[in-house]
Amino acid sequence: MTSTQLINRVVVGGRTVTDPITKRVSTKTGETTVTTFLLGVSGGARQSPVRIEIEAWASVSTVAQLAAKGRRVIVDGHLTMSEFVDRYDQKQRRYAIRADVVTFLDSPPNCTGEEPGAASGNRDDERHNG
Repeated sequence: MTSTQLINRVVVGGRTVTDPITKRVSTKTGETTVTTFLLGVSGGARQSPVRIEIEAWASVSTVAQLAAKGRRVIVDGHLTMSEFVDRYDQKQRRYAIRADVVTFLDSPPNCTGEEPGAASGNRDDERHNG
């Protein structure tokens, strides 16, 4: 690797601390969906969990809609930064991870009231990428 090549890869795992929010957005190439949620990641010994905003676009957005609050998730993606002007006319920056792959480490809640994975006993990971 030369000094001009940079790596922007992030892999984090934790529990979702919010339900996902999905919106339709217009892009230069047309309309698509974006799903966002917060992921709680261990801050290490004696530290509070870190809350990280996750963005999932297009086909990954469809999968991310399953990331209900409390699910155990691994996100593989890259760090993004956007700038905006807040209501006080101050320039702000917002950092997020744009998900390339969302992997669920538990089964989705079901409507029968059973524990996740209890019906089949299958605890296989769900892995989804776009």
